[in-house]
Amino acid sequence: MIQPKYKQYDRALIEHFRITPTTNISDALTRLDLQAVRMWGILPLVRFAEGAPHVAGPAVTVRFLPCFYKAMYQESEYRYTEIVEAAPPGSVVVVEGGDLMPVQGELNGMTAVRSGHAGSVGDGPVRDADALRKLNLPIFHKKSPVGEMMSSYAGALYCASAHIPIQCGGALVRPGDLIVGDNHGVVVIPEQFVEKMRDFTKEIAQLEDDMRQKVRSGMAWKEIYRGEHRKKYFA
Repeated sequence: MIQPKYKQYDRALIEHFRITPTTNISDALTRLDLQAVRMWGILPLVRFAEGAPHVAGPAVTVRFLPCFYKAMYQESEYRYTEIVEAAPPGSVVVVEGGDLMPVQGELNGMTAVRSGHAGSVGDGPVRDADALRKLNLPIFHKKSPVGEMMSSYAGALYCASAHIPIQCGGALVRPGDLIVGDNHGVVVIPEQFVEKMRDFTKEIAQLEDDMRQKVRSGMAWKEIYRGEHRKKYFA
C-alpha cells in the first residue's frame, strides 16, 4: 500500500484562494502556460451564496477501476471511507472513478465532515443527494450524464489505489496540489506554483478592476487590449 504524504498550506494562503474566483486563477494559470489544470463539467452540488468563501485545500487522491465480479471491491487493500477518515482537516479528497462511481454518499460525506475536510471532488455522480445537501460539506461532482444515482460502487468498481497522481475532469491531480472550487468549477494549482499563483492572482484582480473602470469610462477596447488585458495573460 502506498503511504500517504499529506500536504499542509499556510492558513493565510488558503484563505486567499477561498475568496479568489477560479476565473482569476484560470487566467493566472494561463500566464504560466499550464495545461490539464481545469476540470470540465464538475460543479458544486450546492451553489455557494454570492460573496461567500468557497473551497481551497490540498488534494488527497483516490482512484477507482471497474470490477470483474461483485466481491472484487472487498479484495483491495484500499478502503475509500478509511482514506477519507484518515485524511487530515482541510483536505479535499479527489476521486477518479467515472460515471459509475459516486463521489459521495451520505455516510462517506458524514465521515468527511467529522474529519474536518474542506470539500470533496470527483468525476462521477453523487448518491443520497438530499442527505448530502444537508451536510456542511462542499461537494463537486459531474452533473452529466448521470448526475445523481441510487447505487453504490460495490460490485461495479473497486478502490484500486490512493495517494498517487490521477486525472479528474481532464485535469491532472497529484497529492498535495491545491484544489480550488467555486460556482464556476474546479481548478488545480500544482504544488510548486502555489506561491507564485498567489502573487499572480492578486495582480490579476487589480488588472480586472482597472479594466472595469476603463470600460465604464468609455475607453476603446483597442487600448485596453494593449494594456491591462495583455498584462493579465503575459506577466
